[in-house]
Amino acid sequence: MRKHARAGLLASVAFAAVALVTWPASQPREDTHKRTGGPADPGAHNLGLAPVTRQLFFRAVYGGYGGTRLPPARAGARYGVMILNHSDSRVIPRLRAGNPGLKVLMYVDMMGSDRRDPRGVADWTGYTDARADHPEWFLRDRNGSPLIFKHYPAGRVMDVGNRLYQDEGAARVIRLVKAGGFDGVFLDDANASLSWIIRGGSSECVKYPTNLEWQSAVYSFLSNVGPQLHRAGLLAVANIGGSTITPGLWQKWNGPIDGAMEESFTDGGSGPDSLASGEWPAKLSHALWSEENGKISLDHAVTATRAGARYALATMLLVARTENLLYASAGYSDEVWWPEYATANSLGRPTGGYRVLRNGVYRRDFTNGVVLVNPLTRPASRIRLGHTYSGSGLRKVAAVSLAPLSGIVLAKS
Repeated sequence: MRKHARAGLLASVAFAAVALVTWPASQPREDTHKRTGGPADPGAHNLGLAPVTRQLFFRAVYGGYGGTRLPPARAGARYGVMILNHSDSRVIPRLRAGNPGLKVLMYVDMMGSDRRDPRGVADWTGYTDARADHPEWFLRDRNGSPLIFKHYPAGRVMDVGNRLYQDEGAARVIRLVKAGGFDGVFLDDANASLSWIIRGGSSECVKYPTNLEWQSAVYSFLSNVGPQLHRAGLLAVANIGGSTITPGLWQKWNGPIDGAMEESFTDGGSGPDSLASGEWPAKLSHALWSEENGKISLDHAVTATRAGARYALATMLLVARTENLLYASAGYSDEVWWPEYATANSLGRPTGGYRVLRNGVYRRDFTNGVVLVNPLTRPASRIRLGHTYSGSGLRKVAAVSLAPLSGIVLAKS
């Protein structure tokens, strides 16, 4: 849902994962605690029961690839998937030198065309060609004026439901992806509504004045373009903005592609999600669905604090097995490697799915650790762990208390 800041050749995005973690098969432990119904019911899934080798974290870097604190080969070894601008393709061989299995996706905005990017290096279509040859691709208001991204005045909103826009863009993007040596495409701005994109809201768009009509157009894009990318041997991952506003949208839109990003996982920048708001259980349910259906889930939390990152990490670990990757940042560029990240990589294999304790805290046990999340707006006190653990700023504890909207990640002492 974000048209990323453009510096030079616009947004460059890097998704990164840390060291491999192996979680072999195991049988679920007997749960004597309260279970809840609905999609959050741990009895409705069977995660953690098959052998897996996976990575836990991704990283986003915008504004053109300028490297990280690590040399490219070491960065590539640390990361599982990277998303870069086409202009950054030259660095791909150096990144892959440290990790031959690295998957690199090319960033492209699927619904925008920017005057500052006349050739469409980071867009589905070039602005100059579209303006000259396909003015019908620009969505318009009641006065016939092109719709403008309200936070990015150089960006124009394009007609994602136009079949020729879809097909010509797909052919062009596939050529760029293959020429650059990428493994697939990251489709930014797969938004569920125009209400936060254009001034005046969705009704300003003459062709798609309602969320339902706009969502139908976006789905037509994904269901047409996804198979075209697959036939070309490429991956397709979309950034779904507003995934919770329509029930079933996450599942439907993931269908024709390989996965999606939730860029406001546990926190969209205005404060942590809660059970009471409905956002926390909805996004947890999406992450769980992606695990169960083999879809990549890139879980991004907008936070600059250790507590915020820990809340997001612990939430993801409630369901993570092979598909969920986490990144926590405030500005989509600055990465802080919190101590809990190392702890997460030492947890061992999950002994089953998560369970809900009597006080409303969510718990998942691992062979070498435990994860606890309190999505409630009230504190939870004196939770007995059944073993001695350390982590999340605690040392050798056998019981813990959790603040509201918090999580902890602990390894056996």
